Amino acid sequence: MRPPPAQSEMISEREAISLRTLLLGDSSRTQMPAAWKHQGLTFSKDVPFGLLQHDGGPCGVIAVAQAHLVDELLEDKWRSPSPETRARALVRALTRVLWRCCASGIATFCAPTPTPRVDRSPRYAPDGTTECLRLWRADSPQILAEIVEYHLHAWMDPRGPGILCFLYSALLSRTVARARADMDQDKPLVDGHGYAAQEAVNLLTIGRAHSNVFDGTKTLEDNIHGSNDVVELRGIPNRSDLGLLTLHEAYGYYRVGDNLKTPRRPVWIVYSESHYSVLFFGDDPRLVDDRRLPEVFDLIYWDGLGGQDELIRLTIDVEGFHVAGRDPPDPNQALIPPLDLVIRTKWPHASVDWHDTEPIL
Repeated sequence: MRPPPAQSEMISEREAISLRTLLLGDSSRTQMPAAWKHQGLTFSKDVPFGLLQHDGGPCGVIAVAQAHLVDELLEDKWRSPSPETRARALVRALTRVLWRCCASGIATFCAPTPTPRVDRSPRYAPDGTTECLRLWRADSPQILAEIVEYHLHAWMDPRGPGILCFLYSALLSRTVARARADMDQDKPLVDGHGYAAQEAVNLLTIGRAHSNVFDGTKTLEDNIHGSNDVVELRGIPNRSDLGLLTLHEAYGYYRVGDNLKTPRRPVWIVYSESHYSVLFFGDDPRLVDDRRLPEVFDLIYWDGLGGQDELIRLTIDVEGFHVAGRDPPDPNQALIPPLDLVIRTKWPHASVDWHDTEPIL
């Protein structure tokens, strides 16, 4: 394969400091979580399309990458793609994410090198990855795809920093300044427990680091002590390609808007019990349109951290409890699989059949 027609450069001190500060809140002291430095894009041997997660922490980024990959494979033999088919789909998926993030017509791909470019200083403490990055710029999706394809091996080292580089590339494509402006408040994209914030998940899903999952923008007026300040809270501006469902909605903490709950494509990122995974229609991608839904259909569930050695197939009866003349069990009074509760945030009366799989509690 010929190298892509793109120039590259090593990361600058300014870029390294701004990335680390946005990611962790501090570039001089805070240590990069090991789970982020040693997590590449690596596939399951038993489920060929499934990305694996080694340790807790970067699940939000992995799940979004998985969701985009599944979407690219749905029109093909997604259950058992050949290595070549899978690689092409992964290149398309990553290219789509990074190009959507770029706001100035220039996308960035970064990959680690053995040699650091940024030295230790009072403003920056090396983490072994950020200061070693080489950056490639692309001014078209075609050139970006060539860069991704040529250098993807650097992200696929199972214990390399591929997932971190994916998030960094999205931030550099968006620019750190725009990503900060997207957010409701200035806070790290990785919290103190090593988990990705909603802003990071939204950036990789819709191309903007917005802080919320409701539709559109909400305006709050502050009239305290005569102040006329207006605060804008940014959600999801348009119907998303991929969706999001969360256990937080089942417990009444907040509601996911229709732009995420009913996406253009039949793939959902699932947030449950402080962990992200993926749920999707496997048989008919058109079923995402609620008006075309049959009463009974299958969903496929994949959790890269769950040690799955086979697919989990869930049969959903949309009106299962309604037809039976009873309400779904109260989650506060019954032991219900959290995934069932997540599914009912979209289909409130649905019954869920796990078949021969032990429900995940």
